[in-house]
Amino acid sequence: MKFFYFLIALVAGAILAWIIKDQHGYLLIAWDKTTVEMRLWLACFLFVIYSFGLFIISWLMLTLKRSGRRVKRWTVQRGSQKSRSQTINGLIALTEGHFEKAEQWFQKANLKSDSRLINYLLAAKAAQEQGNFRARDLYLQKASEWEPDANIAVSVTQAELQFEGRQYEQALATLAQLWSQHKRHPYVIKLLAKCYIKLADWNGLYQLLPSLKKQTIFQPNEYFNIENRCLIELLNSAAQSGPEALQNQWQKFSNDYQKRAELVQAFAQHLIAFGAQAEAEAILRQQLKRRYQPELIHIYGQAYGRDVRSQLAFAESFKEQGSRDWQCLLALGQLSYFNELWGKANAYLMQAIALHPSLEVLSVLLEVRAQLEESMDETLLIIKDVISQQPGQKPAALPFTGAE
Repeated sequence: MKFFYFLIALVAGAILAWIIKDQHGYLLIAWDKTTVEMRLWLACFLFVIYSFGLFIISWLMLTLKRSGRRVKRWTVQRGSQKSRSQTINGLIALTEGHFEKAEQWFQKANLKSDSRLINYLLAAKAAQEQGNFRARDLYLQKASEWEPDANIAVSVTQAELQFEGRQYEQALATLAQLWSQHKRHPYVIKLLAKCYIKLADWNGLYQLLPSLKKQTIFQPNEYFNIENRCLIELLNSAAQSGPEALQNQWQKFSNDYQKRAELVQAFAQHLIAFGAQAEAEAILRQQLKRRYQPELIHIYGQAYGRDVRSQLAFAESFKEQGSRDWQCLLALGQLSYFNELWGKANAYLMQAIALHPSLEVLSVLLEVRAQLEESMDETLLIIKDVISQQPGQKPAALPFTGAE
């Protein structure tokens, strides 16, 4: 196509030259005191040469400009490819545990990279794995400066790394600031909950429970366990300040919480420890009426209520249901002991120790057998059998009694 245009221009020039060759006109150019005079055909020829020269110069300049762009584009593409390759090498080194080498790769990748944010965050991870928290924080700062709009990503990464580095206080501070700006961010709430657990900040976790439940951040079973642990730890903490603080904490719980077996058990155990056994018995009885649970009746047998005869009768209503539960049989034995029904207590406790040969059952059984004045030889056999079944224990030789 370019050759075609050139041919047309050549033919047009030849025709124009043939037309003006016989013309006798001339061209006069005057400037100040200088004049230039030439034949018309020569002036036309010079004009054509001048125009052609301008065209050639313009074409050369445009070609050079385009070539520069191509070279620049090629250089950028080559640099990006090299940077991506270095980032991949860094990721491989990071995965393989070569953290110092990984950090070096990420630093090199940042020299000609259009994704410096990622390289800074990965370099921060590599620095932390080497225990270099100062370098880690510097990379995170550079990432924040390089991409101000990625504040959430940088802050979350910072909190994650601080948490992994067991800097729980720093992680909590980072997350608290982030949560104040993004109340509904699920991952921020999840990390915040983990920090509260690590720091045993149960009041902080308690305030976070509604958000955890509303956004279904944990699986139902996992959330239930976290919630239970938080509430039980709050009771334990309050109990350290005395019975009044324990009661105040219990009253703060909702009705649903106060009907939860695990919480009732923890609360009742603290009441028994404080000597409020009658109150513990009443709460446990109310809970057991809703649903029989071996763990609760186990504690129920330890609570000396206002009417131990009525208490034993209530517990025996679960005798058939709990006939294979050592906790129920132990509770029945203890309550029979409270009522000075030594034979009944012995029968229940012998069944319990057959199902669960533990020192807890044994200690109650020994008290009952002392009241019954049972044979010492038989009692020693029971003791030996129970001790031999304790973890890490070997059967002990019985003391010599003189019996053949």
